[in-house]
Amino acid sequence: MADFNTLIALGVDYPQFVSQGNDEQIQHLLREQAKTERTSFLTAALNAEIQGLEGSYTLLVAAEMWCPDCLRNVPAFQALCRLAPNINMRIITRDQATSLFRQQFGVEKVSIPFAAILDSDLNPIGTFIERPQSVLNGDEQTLLAYKQGERLADTVEDIVAVIRQHQQAQ
Repeated sequence: MADFNTLIALGVDYPQFVSQGNDEQIQHLLREQAKTERTSFLTAALNAEIQGLEGSYTLLVAAEMWCPDCLRNVPAFQALCRLAPNINMRIITRDQATSLFRQQFGVEKVSIPFAAILDSDLNPIGTFIERPQSVLNGDEQTLLAYKQGERLADTVEDIVAVIRQHQQAQ
C-alpha cells in the first residue's frame, strides 16, 4: 500500500490538475478561481490568521476534474496555498487515494474532494471532505449559495481551523 510520501510524489500541482480537464471543466474551474482572487474573497480577520500560521503543511487532495465539488473547492485550496506559502498542495486521483485514505481516516468511501491535511512530518492532522461544514450543516439556501460559488471562503476557513487546532495542541 502507498504511504503519504508516495502519494505526494505521484500528485500533480494545481496547473497540472487544471490542464487535465476538458474546455468546459477548465472554464468552470477558472470562474471559481477568479472568485478566490478578489480582494473581498476572505475577511480581514481570516486573512490575518492565514498570515500568522506557523509551520509547514501539505494538503494531499483527492480530486477529479469531472466533479462539481472539486471544481469549486480546489481553487479555494489553491488560494490558501497562494496566501500561505508554507502550505503545499498535491493533487491525486480518488483511485490513488482510496486504499490509504480508507485506512488512515476510517472512511468507507473517499468522497471528493478529500483533502488530507498533513503536518511537516506528513502526519495527518485533519481532513476536508467534499463540502465545507457550513454547507453540510446548513439549509437549502446555504447549499444553493455554495453551488453558485458563494461559500468558497468557508472551505478556506475549515482548513485553517484544522491547522489552528493543531497549533494550539502543540
